[in-house]
Order: sequence, then C-alpha cells, then structure tokens
Amino acid sequence: MIRVLACIAALLAASPAWAEKRIALVVGNSAYENITPLDNPRNDARLIATTLAGLGFTLVGGGAQLDLNKTKLEAAILEFGKNLPGADVGMFYYAGHGVQIRGTNFLVPIGANPTREADADFQMIDVGSVLRQMESSGTKLNLVVLDACRNNPFGNRGFRSATGGLAQIQVPEGTLISYATQPDSVAQDGADGNSPYSRALADIMQKPGLGIFDAFNQVGLSVKRATGGVQQPWVSSSPIDGNFYFSGAPGGVASASPPAAAPDPCAAAQAHWESANAIGTVAAYQDHLRLFSKCPFAGLARVKIEEKTKLAAISPPPIAASSKLVPAGVDPANVIVIDTTKGRIVIKLRADLAPAHAERIIQLTREGYYDNVPFHRVIENFMAQTGDGQNFNGTGGSKHPNLKPEFSSLSYRRGIVGMARAASADSANSQFFIMYADAPSLNGKYTVIGEVVSGMDVVDKLKRAPAGSPGGNVPDPDKMVRVQVASDIK
Repeated sequence: MIRVLACIAALLAASPAWAEKRIALVVGNSAYENITPLDNPRNDARLIATTLAGLGFTLVGGGAQLDLNKTKLEAAILEFGKNLPGADVGMFYYAGHGVQIRGTNFLVPIGANPTREADADFQMIDVGSVLRQMESSGTKLNLVVLDACRNNPFGNRGFRSATGGLAQIQVPEGTLISYATQPDSVAQDGADGNSPYSRALADIMQKPGLGIFDAFNQVGLSVKRATGGVQQPWVSSSPIDGNFYFSGAPGGVASASPPAAAPDPCAAAQAHWESANAIGTVAAYQDHLRLFSKCPFAGLARVKIEEKTKLAAISPPPIAASSKLVPAGVDPANVIVIDTTKGRIVIKLRADLAPAHAERIIQLTREGYYDNVPFHRVIENFMAQTGDGQNFNGTGGSKHPNLKPEFSSLSYRRGIVGMARAASADSANSQFFIMYADAPSLNGKYTVIGEVVSGMDVVDKLKRAPAGSPGGNVPDPDKMVRVQVASDIK
C-alpha cells in the first residue's frame, strides 16, 4: 500500500500533457476457484493500473479489473476493443494463470475448470482474440504485457499438450509483446506482494527519456538481476513506426507522434540476444535477425542458424549389421539403435515386461517419429529424456493413443530406460528417459521399457541442463539424429 501511495504522489506532483490518446485494459486474476490461487496478480494489476493512469492512460472500467470469470473477461476485452479506434496507443496487461496448449496461449479466468484439453477453447481466453481486437482498431502502437507465465495450473490433470510458460506467437504489425519470462519458461509469482516483473515494469515506465525498446530492455535487465538470472523477460515485436515514451521524451519533452528522432535500433539487441541464445532454436535466432539484423549479435545469430540447419541434415554413418549390434541371444526385433549427435546408443526393449510400450517404441521408430528429436531434458545424476517428436520440448506426443501403465518389479538403476508420462499414470505416449543413476523412488510408478546394452558412455556425454534451469530443460540440446529397429538394418 505504501508503494502504491508513493507512486500516486509522485505522479500527481508532475504529470505532463500527453500528446497521444492512450487506452489500457489491466487485468489481475488471483482468486481461482478450481485451481491454485495466486497471491500477487491483484496487487500487480493495481500497481500497473495506478502507474498507467498517472502516465495518461484511460483505463477500461476506470481501474484494474480484478478476479474476472470468463464472461466478465470477454466483456472487458470487447469494451477495450470498442475504445481503441482513434487511440494512438493501446495497452493490454494481464497478470494471473496462463497456459499454452498445442502452441496456443490461453489466459485463465478464475472459474475455469477444464477436465480435457479440448475444454480450453470454451473455458479460457485465447490471447489471439486480444491481438485481433487491437489489430483491427487502427492504433499506431499496441502493447501486450503478459505476466502470465507461472507454472502450469493443470499439471495434475494429465493434459499431455499443456505446459507451464507461454509460447512465442506471431506479432501483428505495430505490436510489441512483452512476456514476463522467455517462451516455454516459468515466471516467479514474487514473495513481497508483487511479481519481480510487474514491480520492475511499474518503476521503469516512470523514468523519462526511455523509448519503448529501451524501457522493456531495462525491465528485462532489472528482473534478471532481481532473480539471479533465473527469470529473463522476453520481448517479441514487429517493426514499430515512430517513438513512444511512457514518461516523456528526453529533455522532458512530451512524447509526440510522429517523433522528431529515431530511437537506437540496437538498444535492446543484447537483452534479446541473451534470451534467444538461451532458447537456442532456429526460430529464436531468426526472430533476433528479423528485429536486429544490423546490430552486433546478428552475425552470431546467422552462425547459429547455419550450425543448427546443418545438424538437422546430418546423415549418420553407416550402421553395422544387426548381428554386430545385438548381444547374443537377444531378438533384434526388440532392439533400437539410436545414432545421436554424440554417438550411438543401443537399447534392448523389454517386451516381456511391457509389451504395449515396446510395441509403441518400435512403431514410432519405424514411422521415423524419433529422427532429429532432441534430448530436451537432461538432469545431472538423474536421467536424460527425449521422444517428443511433436513440439521437441517435452510438451508433445505422437498421434497414437496414450498407454496404460505396465509396471514391473524391475528396479530403476543406471542404464534402465523408462517411459515418461504426465501426472496421470495413463498418459505415457512417446517420450522415454535413460537413467544416469539408481532411483528407487521411480519403482512401480513409471513403466520400465528397456535397458541400454551399448553406449552408456554416449549417454554420459549428452549436454546437461544448466544449474537453475526450470524443469531441467537444455538449451541447444543434443539430438537423436536417426533411430532404427536393429532387425530392419541390412
């Protein structure tokens, strides 16, 4: 409360005349009825609404819109859309639960209670609907701020394609989207009444002389420092025509449209490069090139794209005949040979213990599903996980139905291969993991599907997740370049 009052006092003491017409919708959802409530989104929304009001924004509903169910959230977004025509700047801010399902980002109303992934379309709000309201309004600049990258609230419901964090989405013309953390990562809710991201945003918006890219770059750096590098905000933008200053142009001159001078096009390049490099995908590097093609890190981005493109096209060395790969007495029809970027791994499937799971692995191998799939999650002294041939990040699976568990008495030890799943025991589909060490806590909870008979030295060489990486996710991971059934090798 003291912090908000201080903001109000400062803003009333010096409020310049703003050249633009500024419209904002600020939403904060905390009091969730069917999933984990959140402590801070209401506080965050109040703080941001107060700050924006002092910066000349007209707020839809007259202030922060708090704890909205789906009907009220839809009504607020529609009202926002009606107020945007004729405005120079539109800003949408949301704090609360958010989730991505099959690459689509959803905002979660307080009453949402989906039991299936398909319920998301009817119980949640697609972020794209907000973007469409803004894109059709004719505003010169649209800002979308999503402090909604907290942990997946439906993780215990077996939603195979749902994940914590938000996905990067295509940005309409004249639009900047700021995520509280980088795509597919989880943001912190905060321990002192506000999230680290919203607290930094409120502070930095009030600093005069910061252009739009400079401002969000400063927000990112502030959050990175405050969280010890664990959380790194992400900005995605289309080309922006003109300057915009939340709190006045340099020298105290009010922001105007069009501006007198162009901003430094490379001001935010370093922060964006750090986020792109942490993600480590071709798409992330391409996004950096699109935004900062003439800035210092553009050359590195091109090198990374070339390296990853070549890696995807790697043709593994010829494989020896199956008789030289399979131990004596083992049926080659139940052996898979994995050529990785670090070498070869040979796995004997335990069809005697888990026949349906072994059959699934063989089926997907013959379909080519596992080729060029990364080891997306590799945790030191625990395990290396792979097998997501849909999204490549652990959130996807194959087109085939999920499998029921086939638990056995075989213990999890170094070299054992288990079938990965979500919270539900019936959610295994395509992903599997290889153990680095004994893990008796997994016994009877995850289906054992096989064991490494050759190549544990290769497994040991796989790139690990850096310390503090959420969920053990690996930037720029090693891959299964080609996977074959041993009996199919001639």
